[in-house]
Amino acid sequence: MHGEVVLKGLLAFVAIAEHGSINRAAQAMNISQPSLTRTLQQFEAIIGGPVFDRKAKGVALNELGKRLLAHAQTIRAETVNVTRTIEAFRHEKRRQLHIGAVTAHPLVQFAEAVVEFMREEPDLFIRITHGSPEELMELLRQGTIEMVFGPVITGPDAKGLVQDTIYHDVINIYCGPDCAIAHVSQASLDDLSAAHWILPPVGTLARSKLSELFTETGRPDPVLAIEVENVPMRRSLVMRSQYLSVFHDHHVHQEVESGRLKKVEFDWKRHVGPIGSLRITPHTATSLRLLQTFKARYGAAGFDCPVGAQKLVAAHPANGNASAGYYVRH
Repeated sequence: MHGEVVLKGLLAFVAIAEHGSINRAAQAMNISQPSLTRTLQQFEAIIGGPVFDRKAKGVALNELGKRLLAHAQTIRAETVNVTRTIEAFRHEKRRQLHIGAVTAHPLVQFAEAVVEFMREEPDLFIRITHGSPEELMELLRQGTIEMVFGPVITGPDAKGLVQDTIYHDVINIYCGPDCAIAHVSQASLDDLSAAHWILPPVGTLARSKLSELFTETGRPDPVLAIEVENVPMRRSLVMRSQYLSVFHDHHVHQEVESGRLKKVEFDWKRHVGPIGSLRITPHTATSLRLLQTFKARYGAAGFDCPVGAQKLVAAHPANGNASAGYYVRH
């Protein structure tokens, strides 16, 4: 009974922490506010102290609550996994793996990795959910999905996460094969300044990186001919014109391989950050095999982690506290 109370209390604690109030958490859990309050009180009595500071409009985690949250979210995720496994066994369903994918992967290599993996795991059912990093991380912490393929997280938000780097996202300047600058062995800033550009809107990462290049060198932003956010449309426009643009390498990998786009040779610090897999719970044998398949497919296509970029991701927090609860593997 004691263990059941602790588990119930941990799940109640996570819900209250994420909703910021007992009332909102009770509504989300479809239980009464007094019932949730009693569960929280029982939990606090067992652990020997409160986990929240009570506020006029809700609650806020105190120091003990902050230390417990990542562990409690892990337990919730494992509870969901256990429930899913039991249900699959009872109904003789195939094993399931629910993953989330951010638009930060080379589409062809992503698909090849999944298909190759499924050939080795014919009895497995995979569900793929697409979304923003924020949306998918919320689903991961809730236990709805088991694994996110997206940007690696550092800092306090990485606490409690199991992360593995697959490759490093890189931004480069590209043009069509008939563009004059495509045949320049090493482009200069003068070449870039003289060119006309097709760019994504202000605020996008690629646009910001290019603006930084010109600002840092004391030059005005390049001449903008066309602004379009849609990546496939921008690719098509650049392939058929004399305009330049900036793309994440994974967005144009196939076009470069086929010669329909050319990378402009220019010395530019353009690494964006590591892309990898993120989990709340330790790897299972299945998730680890999937990760290894991704690494092999991406590496074979040239999407790897450059030695010089390894230092961009710390294995532990900046203060050197290895017990802070997260790590990143290369």
